[in-house]
Amino acid sequence: MPKVAGYENSAPEKVPAPGNIDIVFALYRKTGTQEANARVETRVYATEADAKADYATQAQGWKNPPPGLFGPNLNNAAGPTLSGMAEATAYVAQTKDAQGIRVYTDVYRAGRVIVVQHVLSADEPSAGVLRKALADSVKAKVG
Repeated sequence: MPKVAGYENSAPEKVPAPGNIDIVFALYRKTGTQEANARVETRVYATEADAKADYATQAQGWKNPPPGLFGPNLNNAAGPTLSGMAEATAYVAQTKDAQGIRVYTDVYRAGRVIVVQHVLSADEPSAGVLRKALADSVKAKVG
């Protein structure tokens, strides 16, 4: 799981997966706070070809996250993509929750790894800093 200065992550939880995919996710929160700021799912495939083959499905599928994951009716639209990845797709929720929080979703591939990260933030600049820090950490590990 990525490491980001100023944030703590929960213990990675393994998700049951079909075939030769290892999937784990963790929640991230600013050090000293209780609210989660991000949910990061890392999918490690047996080969880069397997990751490439599944990327489009993952990217399209996360345009509309499962109901209840972040509340109803996110109304996602295309967002600014992260640079430096083999493939990257981004979405931003067009609606905010009652606390003014928006969900920023990134799906990106680096080698045989696909990462799905959801950053929760009240403003795009703050979300962008965490989105980039998480992706840079993944990129440093995967190459």
